[in-house]
Amino acid sequence: MRHVEKLFKREKENYYFNYRIYVDDEQLSWISSKGKCYFNEKGEAVFFLGHLSTQKNQRAHEEQEGQGALLKELEQVHLQGRDGYLLLVDVDDLSRVNLRYGREFGDGVLEGLRDAMCDAGPHPLFPFRVNGSSFCALLPGAEKAEVEAYFHTVRKKMEGQCTISGGCVSWQEYRVPRSELLLQYAESSLEAAKMAGKNQLGFFRPEDY
Repeated sequence: MRHVEKLFKREKENYYFNYRIYVDDEQLSWISSKGKCYFNEKGEAVFFLGHLSTQKNQRAHEEQEGQGALLKELEQVHLQGRDGYLLLVDVDDLSRVNLRYGREFGDGVLEGLRDAMCDAGPHPLFPFRVNGSSFCALLPGAEKAEVEAYFHTVRKKMEGQCTISGGCVSWQEYRVPRSELLLQYAESSLEAAKMAGKNQLGFFRPEDY
């Protein structure tokens, strides 16, 4: 698995793996593994610290858990008055990818997008999965140019697998009473980016909402 190879080469420290195993009744079951790899002074992987969980309905579970965690984090952002951006990234035409290459390939693309978003910034982060083909990232303290650089890095990492579109909103500029509304602003800017031709990043404009 290429993600394990990256860990042992110390190209990344945080990991999020999804894989399938046979259980007692010879049925395949999804396993989610999430955590961090720790290294010794020689740079050798010593141990992994994280958790495992089974997921009977992996996608629905991730979406419910991801959106709930995102909204809680946004509530803290509002309370603390921090600057930054909410970025929503979506795989373009995922249904076509699934039809052409198969669902397992499409799931691998989504896993690759999550990993790319984890590693694209100056510090590791865990994206929040909010629907079938989209992930959200909170970028505290970032300037607009830094958000653009982050998105372009993610897009570069995904070359050869798919194209991506992004929608972004400043949570300090558009202070709203409900976190759900801020997410809707990001969805609006994502939709505008797709309508403009996809494979690009759009920033929220009130006139488009």
